Amino acid sequence: MSNQTSNVLDTMIGGGTSTLSDDQVKSILSTAHTMDSDGDRNGAVHYLREEHNNHPEILFRLAYLLDIAGEEDEAVDIYTDLVERDRPHINSLLNLAVLHEDRGDITSAEKCLRQILDTEPNHKRAQLFMKDVQSSRDMYYDEEHARDLAKR
Repeated sequence: MSNQTSNVLDTMIGGGTSTLSDDQVKSILSTAHTMDSDGDRNGAVHYLREEHNNHPEILFRLAYLLDIAGEEDEAVDIYTDLVERDRPHINSLLNLAVLHEDRGDITSAEKCLRQILDTEPNHKRAQLFMKDVQSSRDMYYDEEHARDLAKR
């Protein structure tokens, strides 16, 4: 597993409990990472679906791979489950915020980012994404004007 992925999984607002041992979690994530690195993303997704045992780190990786594979609906469902837990991963909140913004759900994106900034007000990525989300709220797209420009 790369250092970046390891750091992502270690970054939490709190912690969690699971029936899987740390060694089991590392093994599952390592196997999925190897499968994905070897070009078998679908196999990695299938494997994580089978093995997650409702563990937040494994579910996070599953949601991440689903998002990359274009399965946004399932990724949103998993991220939503993760952020509704008592102590969600910060990066689950960030990734969910990005997906919400991409879908035009600015209010939900802001809610995710606010949850991070309420506990870690100096979190640089959350601050940056919040500015981006707020600027998206301020954007106005005049469809009629765009059609008129396209006709010229």
